[in-house]
Order: sequence, then C-alpha cells, then structure tokens
Amino acid sequence: MNEITSRHLINIVKYRIVWLCISAILLLPGVVALVYSTIHNENHIPLKVGIDYTGGTILQYGVNKNVTNADMSKTRTDLEKIGIENPSIQILHANAESSKNSDLKSIISIKTKFIGEDKDTVNKITITQIPILFP
Repeated sequence: MNEITSRHLINIVKYRIVWLCISAILLLPGVVALVYSTIHNENHIPLKVGIDYTGGTILQYGVNKNVTNADMSKTRTDLEKIGIENPSIQILHANAESSKNSDLKSIISIKTKFIGEDKDTVNKITITQIPILFP
C-alpha cells in the first residue's frame, strides 16, 4: 500500500525551484500590469478606486418621468455653469417592483467632488435641477 501512494505523491520540496519559477511566471504579468497602469494613469494610482476612497458627493433625485439624453446634457451644462467641475451623471431606471407604490420612473445620480457641509452648493444644484426634472 505504501508503494502505491508514494508513486502518486508530488515531491514539492525536491522540486521547489520549479514551483517557485511557475509562481513567478504567473505573478509577473500582474506586476507588469500594475506598473504600466501606475505610469499611464493620470493620478499615478495603479487601480481605479471608487468614490469611497477618492472622496466625493453623490446626490440622487427621484423623478416621475423618463429622463432623456437632452435632459441629461442640459443637467451637465447647468452644473458646469454653477461651478461643478466634471460631474458624473447616471440615470437609474426604477424597476416595476419598487415603483408599484409610487410613480417613480427614474433616479438621477450626480457624482461630484467633495462638497462637504457647503449647503449653498447643494442648494444651487437642487435649484438648478428642479426645473429640468420637475417641469
């Protein structure tokens, strides 16, 4: 019985150089990709991080109409007029389950740089968006 099991075992310690080379070959493309993205990324960060790590503010508005691309481009230009640099705007469509009890059809999510406790900026954004979203 010992003879059968000893034939099928892989002697890892004996061939440790082979296993280390295989590990290095598998790790090398990942390290090269991290170095490449660090060099070519505008912030020199190897991985793109979310708003949780970069900081910022997310404002979400629920509307009772379907938002068109024209509404979205008007929203972007209006936000840039009041001083919000490069806002990221997404339209989230409400699903049928969540909108059974309400007439909510779309959710507009606006991601900006960190606004903080500056209520004037939030009020400007809200006042700017109300005529577009709620005609």
